[in-house]
Amino acid sequence: MRTIKKLLIVMLLLLPLAITADYLFKTLDARQGLTSSQINCVLKDSRGYMWFGTPAGLYRFDGYVFKNFQSDSQDGNSLPNSYINTIQETLDGNLLIETASGYCVYHPQTESFERDMKQYFARMGIETIPSVVYIDQHKNLWGAIPNKGVVCFNMQQQTCFEFPNSDDQRGVPQGTICSISECKDGALIVYDDGRIVCCDVMNQQQTVWGTNDIATQKLRKSKSLKAFADHM
Repeated sequence: MRTIKKLLIVMLLLLPLAITADYLFKTLDARQGLTSSQINCVLKDSRGYMWFGTPAGLYRFDGYVFKNFQSDSQDGNSLPNSYINTIQETLDGNLLIETASGYCVYHPQTESFERDMKQYFARMGIETIPSVVYIDQHKNLWGAIPNKGVVCFNMQQQTCFEFPNSDDQRGVPQGTICSISECKDGALIVYDDGRIVCCDVMNQQQTVWGTNDIATQKLRKSKSLKAFADHM
């Protein structure tokens, strides 16, 4: 009986919190200008805009209406392809967008898209266009260079770090990198066979740790593998 009373007291104490909780939901659809029913990615930028990547173009939402950006074969400053896979924001407020035809950079001042990615990465000291690009919470740009390794450009210090294919603490293993994410120790480099290594440039340039636990299960190789670290 005492246990039941305690349970009732706890429920009564929590009841006002449940009653006073106020949630606001808003449906965004064609009435605001979103004509695509499939959303591949979402980003809120530093200016407060919401960006949605779809198979039918890039959408920007200002809180009232959507603006749609499409690929135009007659306009060299438009998207190279209307199929959007990922959207990331760089330190200077530009958007790095991955389309079905590769990466491009959106410049908000001119509302134009830079397509010459070889020149864009060359300005960072990266000679080859990465196959995978990831911008971490410190605004470091990580890139996977096929058959060479991984590069990291520190946008704040304008410094480029290289992790070549090697077995020491300054390098990463040889293989096909399919995604890059991050954890509290640094960037997570994920391979198509399940291998994961963690690289750090914030404290010192080194490979912090690696694991072959998934790879040892000899699962089928997949370029869709990704790693996510929670805050536990």
